[in-house]
Parts: sequence; structure tokens; C-alpha cells
Amino acid sequence: MLISHQSARMPARPPKSHSWQHSQTHLRSRPISAGHLRAFEAVARHLNRRAAAEEMALTQSAVSRQIQSLEEEVGVGLFLRHTRAVELTSAGAQLLLAVQQSLPRIDMAVRQIRQSAGRKSVSLTTFASFASMWLIPRLEAFQRDNPEIDIRIDASDVAVDLEVADVDIALRYGPREAMPPPPCACSAKTSRPWRAPG
Repeated sequence: MLISHQSARMPARPPKSHSWQHSQTHLRSRPISAGHLRAFEAVARHLNRRAAAEEMALTQSAVSRQIQSLEEEVGVGLFLRHTRAVELTSAGAQLLLAVQQSLPRIDMAVRQIRQSAGRKSVSLTTFASFASMWLIPRLEAFQRDNPEIDIRIDASDVAVDLEVADVDIALRYGPREAMPPPPCACSAKTSRPWRAPG
């Protein structure tokens, strides 16, 4: 059988740019993985990668990698990078609105599931610096000795209203008169922790 050169010729490969566009289109049509949304929410809230990293007890490079991966999955930039801070793009602001509405509902559902399963949960809020430098390094030993207790840390410098906040323990440092009642004293000096009533 004779085969002409025309029919035997292999089809030409499409330019690399076409292949890249195809992969990008395919990637963007899929739902994003949710693993990087907490890093995104923290950076968007602080508008500072260092503060977000301290809150999450991660390195800045780890947070930056998560943000970069999320932007690649979404297909657009979510932040404008500056020397010492970041700024949300319009797409980032749109995503932040959805994330801030969704993550608390997810966290509440998980807490309810754990509580129904009989696992104890303790919610604690404290300064980001105290959490990253003192508290979090000691959690591994505590969890090893108390595996039935789930610790949830809100690392924030913002004071919370313990009457309405979903917090069991609040650790703050400051003068006695600045503490909201009723605090639990741990020292005869001017510092004392705050704790939720009951």
C-alpha cells in the first residue's frame, strides 16, 4: 500500500501558548481547593503577610506560597504587593466577602460535630505574639497528654466582648483597671488574664 507524504505527515504541534491557555482554562473551570483560604483571609484582614504568618504560626514564605497557589487556581491576582504591605484587588475583595461569610459557618459546624462526638473543645484568644512565641510551642505536649481536648486559638490583638464572643478563655496583659469584669486574677500585681464568665 502506498501512503502519500501528505497523509503520513504527523500533525503539527500547537504553539506552546495554545497549550498553556488550554491548561489554564481547564484549571480555572474546576472548584478551588479550600486549603489556602484561611491564609488568604488572614492576609486580607491584616493586609500584612508577617502579621498573618504570626497569627497562623507559619513562616511568611509558607503564607506567600499559599497565596500564590490560590491565585494560580483562581486565575487572577488577589493582592497588589507593596514593600511592607499588600492591598486587595477587586477580585480579592470579592473573594474575601465570601470567605468571611463561609469560614465561621464551617468552623461552627465542625465544633458542633466534635461536641456531638463527645470531644471537648476549648476556644482561646490571645495576642498573636504570645500565641506564636509561647503558647503554640507548648501545645504539642498538651495535646499529647490531652488528646480528647481540641484547642482552637484566635491570635488577635483586638479585645473581644466575652459576654457575646464564642470564646472560653481570653489571655490579655494590661493594667487592672483596663480589664473587663469579671477577670480571673493570677497575680497580685497589675496583670491578670481575662476569662469568659462561667
